[in-house]
Amino acid sequence: MSPLQFVLIFAAGAGLYYAAVVLLGGILAAVAVPVAYFDWFGPGNTELALAVLQFASFALPIALVVVAGTLAVRRLVLGSASHAVLLAILLGFIACFAYELASCVLLPPPETSAQVPAPAERVREALLPPWWAASGTLAPWLGLAFAAWWSARKRVT
Repeated sequence: MSPLQFVLIFAAGAGLYYAAVVLLGGILAAVAVPVAYFDWFGPGNTELALAVLQFASFALPIALVVVAGTLAVRRLVLGSASHAVLLAILLGFIACFAYELASCVLLPPPETSAQVPAPAERVREALLPPWWAASGTLAPWLGLAFAAWWSARKRVT
């Protein structure tokens, strides 16, 4: 694989992460959920309701977009080793994740209250979410892992 090809695939990986997690994730997170949904689970099961909602309406769509995007990039790059393409995509994912994490920590959104969490607390919130939100945090990485497994299994060229 040529260096230019590696850089282009790296950029495709970063763009895929940004499109799937930041753009699509932002749209999906803004969807309103009726109160009747939480009422159906009952007052003591709010976290379970949030976990199901997070998985079905956030994590699953993001993982599917990542799988489709990764396999599309892999199919577009003909004649290159599968592991090199997947490594470039993974490095693009990591770079975009690091950029988003740094921008979240260093440039917090303006809060209406006077108290803004410390940077270490914002990093902890981003990397270690509550149990019911873990599927959303893991979705792009699991989608990429599934696409890598599928690519290796089917020998996509």
